[in-house]
Amino acid sequence: MPTFTKRIAANADDGNWNSNSQFSDRYIEFGWRSYDYHSFFRFLNVTIPKHAVIHSCKVTFTASSDNSAGTEKRVYCYFNDTATPIAPTDSSEGGALALTSAVSWTMPDFATDTEYDTPDLAAPFQTIVDKDDWASGGSAMVVVKKPNGINTNTSRAPYGYQDAPTKAALLTIQYSAGVDCTNAPFTLASSMSIYSVATPDKLGYAYEEATTGVTMDVEVKPGEVVGKNILQQKQMKYLYYDLNTHGKDVTVTVYIDGVAQTDKTITLNTSSRTRGRCEDIPDTWAGYRFTLDIFCADVTDEDLEIYSPFAIQYTPFGV
Repeated sequence: MPTFTKRIAANADDGNWNSNSQFSDRYIEFGWRSYDYHSFFRFLNVTIPKHAVIHSCKVTFTASSDNSAGTEKRVYCYFNDTATPIAPTDSSEGGALALTSAVSWTMPDFATDTEYDTPDLAAPFQTIVDKDDWASGGSAMVVVKKPNGINTNTSRAPYGYQDAPTKAALLTIQYSAGVDCTNAPFTLASSMSIYSVATPDKLGYAYEEATTGVTMDVEVKPGEVVGKNILQQKQMKYLYYDLNTHGKDVTVTVYIDGVAQTDKTITLNTSSRTRGRCEDIPDTWAGYRFTLDIFCADVTDEDLEIYSPFAIQYTPFGV
């Protein structure tokens, strides 16, 4: 699984502001010390592909001083909710930043030159790489803010770039390279009738018929597809596939009505283009809507070829 790291690389890319309209692009501080202190950290050239699947995301701070004060040590971590963040230059700009959903962090006691990680920020960062205008090599800005109403001395002061460049905030992201998709054409088969279903408003793998196959990166996001009659339940019978995994294990997870079916793992491994079907489908795999998630943990370029179509054969039942 790829891991991306990036440290703050310029004085203007980290700093703090407080509730007394003071601003600093040198010192970093968040928490409460006479005023509410908030900090920002802009990371440049973040080479995460658009629609990558973010497995984990954290910022590592190095304490510039000891601090164990405070009975309520909570702050909130956000991303600036844009694919093109601009670092603030005063407290008004800092206070006006659009923010993603928050991740709460109960700060530990700080000991000088010790490193501390934020909680996992994967969820808010996922919303950044899923933006229409996100592109690999863009910038991402983390914001740490003190919540209102906490007025105990909870200030924490990590190093900033100007005072210690090698100890400035470090962003670490683990991800799988997704696919930027505008279509999710699967084929669902009922008896001998084939219904081609395209859902251009959904995320999923955009299959293309090609003699050499379609190279996929590492992970494909589920795309929701349905049978001809979405009001009628379907009992899944077979999963048909057409692929060449070049000796790598590919795991297919079936989602039914948005729920992953975890009672059976479908693993495919081929050394050449193979068309086949999975027959050992649990009787409990029934519902209205079906989604496939196709995952390979060990993929390099040209390693995995997915051909159109994958197909689900089912037996309708009920009304």
